[in-house]
Amino acid sequence: MPFFDIYTRGMIQKVYEDEQLGKIIIRKNKRSKSIRIKIDGCGNVTITIPSWMPYKGAMLYLSSKRNQVKEAVVRAQKRLSSVTEESGPLIIEQQIELWRKEAKE
Repeated sequence: MPFFDIYTRGMIQKVYEDEQLGKIIIRKNKRSKSIRIKIDGCGNVTITIPSWMPYKGAMLYLSSKRNQVKEAVVRAQKRLSSVTEESGPLIIEQQIELWRKEAKE
């Protein structure tokens, strides 16, 4: 899985691209005491881990929960597609990022 780093609020986030799950973001949080997996409305997976835990530990935990996460991602994508069919196209994350870049220029 290829990955790259993103710097936000002084923290490093690792972003992985997975064939089945899509974009996986791993964040380290100083206040976190356990691993948390979150799937947003677009189906992106975010894993929050304690600052002392290695990124590899997050990927191992994800591999143990892969089937559950995959089902949740599919449900989120179905919800998104049903909403867009009923009410027209939604503004998605990529469009918002594009608008932010244009506003800064």
